[in-house]
Amino acid sequence: AMRLLERLELAAYRAADAVVVVTEGFREHIVARGIPADKVHTIRNGVDLGKFTPGHQAPAGTREGLGAGPDETLVLYIGAHGISQGLTSVVDAAALLQDRPVHFALVGEGADKKAVEQHAQELGLTNVTMLPGVAREVVADLLAAADVCLVPLRDVPLFATFIPSKIFECLASGTPIIGSVEGEARTILEDAGAVVVRPENAPELAAAINSLCADPTKRTRMAANGYEYVTREFDRNRLAASYEVVFRQIRRRQ
Repeated sequence: AMRLLERLELAAYRAADAVVVVTEGFREHIVARGIPADKVHTIRNGVDLGKFTPGHQAPAGTREGLGAGPDETLVLYIGAHGISQGLTSVVDAAALLQDRPVHFALVGEGADKKAVEQHAQELGLTNVTMLPGVAREVVADLLAAADVCLVPLRDVPLFATFIPSKIFECLASGTPIIGSVEGEARTILEDAGAVVVRPENAPELAAAINSLCADPTKRTRMAANGYEYVTREFDRNRLAASYEVVFRQIRRRQ
């Protein structure tokens, strides 16, 4: 079945006038499989800067709903709770910070959620709140309420070619990011001034969270740098213009 699907995949690439992928790693993979390089284009995902902005104010009670006390720093993960994210390492980091004024909120659904919840319960953690997924229009509120946003992936070579789209929404919201990723996602976060640690390394993640939570001045600087970077590089309107260039190239050839 896999071989059949791969043949269909390659047939679709060959038949297409252009192929657009969202990471350079995907492009290199497709070209290595024999698709002409001049018809494979990388246009990354981006963010609607009208929906995500540093000026957005979360409704009253949002932080409390995420489990954070009045004197606690709120660390948020929002997104899929799947095997790709490695959220058990986030829970392990929370265990290392149990005696600190830091609260973790994990919001979303996925195949690994029950295992992550069970892991937190087994550790007896009181600084972790796990909540169900939310409607798309609520995401900006949660990002605005958070002090730090987490972007984790598992320590798997394949994931070095992935770029979690939540990166761009967090940056546009002015939320400082700690990423535990490699590859292109790591490069983007470092260019945006975010903090990056090795994937699935709970002690490194805990140390980074502890340091950032204790330094509001650094968080403010990271928020400003991240917003400036995402508006320059990942504005969805500018990316749409890149698609228009591809369409025009196809029309000229035709």
